Amino acid sequence: MPINHWHLVEKDKNTDDLALPDGNIADLYDEEMTNRYSTAESMLDSWIGCKGMQTLSDEDIDKNKFFLDEIDKIGIWEHISRKGWDEYDYKARDMATIAEINMLYTYLEYTQSSEKYVLEVGGGYGRIAEALMNVAEGIKYVLIDAVPGSIIYSYEYLKVMLGNKKIGFYYFGDSFDLEQFDVYIIPAWHFEKLNLYQYDCCINISSMQEMGQNHVDYYLNLFDRVLKEDGIVFLENSHDYIFKGEWNFKDSWERKVMFNTPASWTDYFPIEIFVKREKDYSKWNQCVVAGYKYSLYEKQILNSRVNEMQNEIWRLQYVESELEKCKKENEKLKEKKGKNTWKILWRNIDRS
Repeated sequence: MPINHWHLVEKDKNTDDLALPDGNIADLYDEEMTNRYSTAESMLDSWIGCKGMQTLSDEDIDKNKFFLDEIDKIGIWEHISRKGWDEYDYKARDMATIAEINMLYTYLEYTQSSEKYVLEVGGGYGRIAEALMNVAEGIKYVLIDAVPGSIIYSYEYLKVMLGNKKIGFYYFGDSFDLEQFDVYIIPAWHFEKLNLYQYDCCINISSMQEMGQNHVDYYLNLFDRVLKEDGIVFLENSHDYIFKGEWNFKDSWERKVMFNTPASWTDYFPIEIFVKREKDYSKWNQCVVAGYKYSLYEKQILNSRVNEMQNEIWRLQYVESELEKCKKENEKLKEKKGKNTWKILWRNIDRS
């Protein structure tokens, strides 16, 4: 079940009878959450993420520029840079989208099919579907989700933003037919019963990180079942956020890349791209993971040294301020001592 801000629940006599394997009834009903997320518009922060909604600082822009200059094979970043930043109110998630669709587009070019079948689990309001279908030809996109609000919103959003595409929706009785539709949106619990397709690409971005172990295992197994040979799996999830369990990737998935991007807002937040093969790639995959973990170790050591240096700077600044206080106190004592000397001298003169 999605965590409580993804759905609105009114407490009634039946609520206490619900079986919640991953929590209790108090987690399900939250009046504050219900009031806070009472409209589709108010849900946007959750779909995009509080980090993704942040306005880019100069430092953020420099980080993205350094990264996107190298991977922007489509030319989106170049176009934005040429037109200037003032035309749009760019957010952190916009930069992440440019990076993600560049990588997806580049890898999809290597698949054999002229028509590319893409499956995304947890696509939110349809961000990646919209972006990818605007830059690539011959894409057939299936979007599944376990959040009812996301299913409805993504249909309404993509119907507007992809006006030249045919959008199918399970709850309107549309058949799961990718000859008839360019995009098909279906709840996760109906997908396997109706799916007849094999996919060139399976995607999950920032939602497995909020699931439990059984759901992560389920979707990884699902990807393996529906992915074509030489198809790609594209994952971008934090490994040190809510879900901190095991990522049981298949041994036959050849790990191509594993690295952090400017969108990584925790230490262990990589983009991971796999290609489905027939051989066992577990040993090679472990080498790639070892290289990634070593880069994290180096970063931790560097951060530790930076913190030590900062602490030393603060210590020296404190010592300097204390020394300044001592100097001022010493001057006061000298001045006071001088006054007392004159008082004693005058007393001696008076006595004589």
